Amino acid sequence: LRAPYKFRMSVPSDKGVKPMDLVISIDVSGSVWIPAGSMATAADYITIMVYALIDEAKRINQKVGITLWSDRIKYSTLPKCLDYREVEKIKKEILDVNKWGGTTNIKLALDQAKRFPDKLFIVLTDGAVYTDDLIDVDNVMFFLTMPDERDKEMFLERYGKHRVVIIDDLRNLPKIALKWFRVQYS
Repeated sequence: LRAPYKFRMSVPSDKGVKPMDLVISIDVSGSVWIPAGSMATAADYITIMVYALIDEAKRINQKVGITLWSDRIKYSTLPKCLDYREVEKIKKEILDVNKWGGTTNIKLALDQAKRFPDKLFIVLTDGAVYTDDLIDVDNVMFFLTMPDERDKEMFLERYGKHRVVIIDDLRNLPKIALKWFRVQYS
């Protein structure tokens, strides 16, 4: 078992020390549907969560990046994370229904996190992935949306309960994500 990983890491900047840039990495595969604006799909709640995190990040001038992935990377701001002046364009990208759909290949998201160890990733998925795709990566926090019991146990066993947040009710997703963000970045 691994010791709890502390996300309150800092990286040097020309203005002193600041928190790590945040990357919201979202599974946009067919199982989450597409944003419909009717609060009928997981994608609707995911969109609200992203909007809330972006607004909170703007408030404290925290840089944010985003990656939308399924069977391929559909969109990513990386290697750049966006500051308060640019971050609004993420909202437009997440609403593009052409970026949603496909099968789930979480290894794409985890490989990306490995390539950018100076950034903190929230990987949001329903957890329906292949066990062999769950590679070791230290800068990822997992938000599992309504996972089945087998998938929940697989993530908890692999990464530990300190790095896996279970969302059993999608209506709570934005509130849980904001609470987590405020603890990390306040």
